[in-house]
Amino acid sequence: MTVLTDSQARRGGATASRWYETVDTVSLTATTAIRIKFNIAGNNSGTTEVEVDIGPNDFPTLLETMCIVNRQAAMGAMSVELARQIQTQPERDAKIAKAARLKLGELADQKYYAKPAGDDEHERIVMVGVEALNKEIDDN
Repeated sequence: MTVLTDSQARRGGATASRWYETVDTVSLTATTAIRIKFNIAGNNSGTTEVEVDIGPNDFPTLLETMCIVNRQAAMGAMSVELARQIQTQPERDAKIAKAARLKLGELADQKYYAKPAGDDEHERIVMVGVEALNKEIDDN
């Protein structure tokens, strides 16, 4: 979980003339959406957790809004992150390729072992060939 260092959340009633609570600890996580999370005082001395999820379809709006707030800072941050993402692309491609090879091996095994004994020579050849190719790729 990442803590946002230049963000805050405020609390106040809809008809109140001012904000009466400011929360400086706002955290951020990301899985299938950007999740912004913070705690505010609740009823009876309790604590209320608040979460805001921002889905991928809203990313263009978020980026445009960032540019409205401070175009220079937004463009600079996007440039740095794009450069970092480009640097990590070969590693990401290798992980995807390895996962695909493992899946192919699993499918070849399933085809071979699903056949009745004596009827599986072609599937055995494919399974052994896939294993050999995956080993060769992994060794290089």
